[in-house]
Amino acid sequence: MPDAISSASPTDSFYLVTRTHGRANRFFVLLEANSSFDYNDYYRPDSFPDEIAYSSGGNPAQPSVVYRALVDGETRFTVMTPIGHGHHAGADGRIDPDLSHLTTALSIIDRIVIEVGDHDNR
Repeated sequence: MPDAISSASPTDSFYLVTRTHGRANRFFVLLEANSSFDYNDYYRPDSFPDEIAYSSGGNPAQPSVVYRALVDGETRFTVMTPIGHGHHAGADGRIDPDLSHLTTALSIIDRIVIEVGDHDNR
């Protein structure tokens, strides 16, 4: 289960304040982001005619971009980087590391920064 889901098309920053359970000081944080109707030369409305979920359902376009960061507990700020994308029709839960066909999908998010610290004293 995700820790948070933002609203559709947020136009401002999104903040999630959470804590680890136990004494975990090294863990991965993943984020998946997407924008409907974000076509390009590779991901066109007619790109996958045999894929029903893409060609006649949902909102086809460039697939979701998956970002990841390793949080080590020693570094206060960590920047997330794109590591791949989801399936173009959402058919599986795999992350495809090939970002070569993505264009504007890679600029939906300007930056993602994870801050680790004691937020109880703020």
